[in-house]
Amino acid sequence: PNSLDFGLTVIGTPGVDTVALTNLGGTGDPSINITSTTTSGPDAADFAATVTGPTTIGPGGQTTIDVTFSPSAVGGANATLDIVHSGTNTPVTVNLSGNGTNQTSVGFAASNLDLQGTALNNPTSLQFGPDGRLYVTEQSGDIFAFTIQRNTSTDYVVTATEAIQTVQDIVNHEDDGSINPSVNTRLALGLLVTGTATNPVLYVSSSDPRISVGNDSGLDTNSGVLSRLTWNGSAWDHVQMARGFPRSEENHAINGMDLDESTNTLYVMIGGHSNMGAPGNNMSALPEYALSAALLAIDLDALEAMPIQTEVVDGHTQNYIYDLPTIDDPTRANEPDGSDPGDPWGGNDGRNQARVVIGAPVEVYSPG
Repeated sequence: PNSLDFGLTVIGTPGVDTVALTNLGGTGDPSINITSTTTSGPDAADFAATVTGPTTIGPGGQTTIDVTFSPSAVGGANATLDIVHSGTNTPVTVNLSGNGTNQTSVGFAASNLDLQGTALNNPTSLQFGPDGRLYVTEQSGDIFAFTIQRNTSTDYVVTATEAIQTVQDIVNHEDDGSINPSVNTRLALGLLVTGTATNPVLYVSSSDPRISVGNDSGLDTNSGVLSRLTWNGSAWDHVQMARGFPRSEENHAINGMDLDESTNTLYVMIGGHSNMGAPGNNMSALPEYALSAALLAIDLDALEAMPIQTEVVDGHTQNYIYDLPTIDDPTRANEPDGSDPGDPWGGNDGRNQARVVIGAPVEVYSPG
């Protein structure tokens, strides 16, 4: 660039910008040597330059110079950076400017996104993906992927929309574990987008969509599911990574997530079943479960090492990996393997809730 403007820079917090130098010569032309960089002018002491790439640039090659602005006083500062080299246009001159300040003024302005006719109904979570698209979950379990074009600083428009309805294929149950074929949506509250631009990966948290206040509706209080949707190049592969997380009678459920990529640990928030720890009428008198009102840590490496299992439920093919172990429900006769019929579904007001298992892929990281 011919100039660098650092704008407002807080005293004591240097600003850094970069100058790229390219040898524009072609095949057979000589290399160029960077011999020195100097700053001059009234505020030269506030600026510094360091060559961070090679000092010899072959034809078509490039090097970079980091320029630092460390204002010594409030107000404007100006200097000139001279880059001396063995090429024909030596020195390259870059004008430097900036404004020192004791504090940073932060301002926010609203920008409009034209959805081009797509009507969002109760959006719950959103995140830009590695492919540059904006992913948005709706309360009903629908997911939209928007391709966005920026027209001006406050004007954006959607140029393409993909609707992803895979999460809605999860079959819902009653609180006794029996299938409820009449409910065909999901309460989707959490979304985390990772992966690559070519193969984005979506983690979605969902549960029984019914919401009840002050009465026992029979909704499945073990209905929380962590889903992974992976783009394979032509479709989204849906695997239910873990199933059976607690969900209140009201709208507190499995929700927000964050990923520690260094350990491949997914942290997941589970909403509480009460407002202050004890059962209450507004929350339909449901007690807290072992995994409710807690931050859970999920070992994705451990889950991904397990085989993907497949079952057909109510005509829907369900791919899943791990069912949370539950306590023994005294109202259900055990299966031959000791599990309760319908596990992990049907919390039965706590009688069949998921239990804490030390060393399991899903553990309590911090209780609420």
